[in-house]
Amino acid sequence: SYLASKATDLPTHLKIQTTLAAAIFDITLNKATFMPVNLWKQCYTVVNEIITFLNENPTIRLAEDEGDDNFGEDEDEQENQDDNEEDSKKQEEEKRKKLEAEERRKKLSSAVVMENGQEVQFVLGNLFFFVQGMFVEFRKSLQNIDHHSEEYVDRLKDESDLIKLIQRARDYYIKTGKKGIESRVAFLHLELIYYHYKPEFDVQHAAAEQAKSEQKCKEDAEVDPKFKLSSPQLLKADESPVYKLASFLYK
Repeated sequence: SYLASKATDLPTHLKIQTTLAAAIFDITLNKATFMPVNLWKQCYTVVNEIITFLNENPTIRLAEDEGDDNFGEDEDEQENQDDNEEDSKKQEEEKRKKLEAEERRKKLSSAVVMENGQEVQFVLGNLFFFVQGMFVEFRKSLQNIDHHSEEYVDRLKDESDLIKLIQRARDYYIKTGKKGIESRVAFLHLELIYYHYKPEFDVQHAAAEQAKSEQKCKEDAEVDPKFKLSSPQLLKADESPVYKLASFLYK
């Protein structure tokens, strides 16, 4: 963005990017059923740039507090916050926890930590909040767009980009050793793909394909006796991305 290009140092550049991402979420807060697709794609670009920046500048990090009880609260709670916060005492307790967590993040953001002989500087911000927000807004859009419309089909095409974003975020947390946040990101990934049908993991599909292949091979063998029968290969269940994610989360 224009402001980011005017940043005089790396921490300022990151602050501008995180502020921009937060502002995009704030635009539609309590104003729309879901974030408009054009804004979602703008936010996607900004969050991708944040991950790229963090990967390219390992001594600059976001002050994400894994110890915060409200950190990365469940997306269903985000969508139904008003319904779940009826009790006034619960509201006060949650406000207190959030204030304490915010204070911890502010202290961390002003600190300089030595790691592997290098100074690591922290900037106030939360990458997981942005990634989870992208996930929540994408899911809400699918829930509210007519399933029989061309708009819905076009929206589904954005799922592959969201999966790539989630995987990039997880790779970053693996690199920085944040196991707790990595698990939350992995769970988002699992939620996106667990229901997808993959023929290569379907035994019945493989059997049907093999039957077709054998029939074709018999027909071809009548023409060419040297022709050899080949069977389709069924992938093992533990090679499935769903299996790998579930194993990581529940081991």
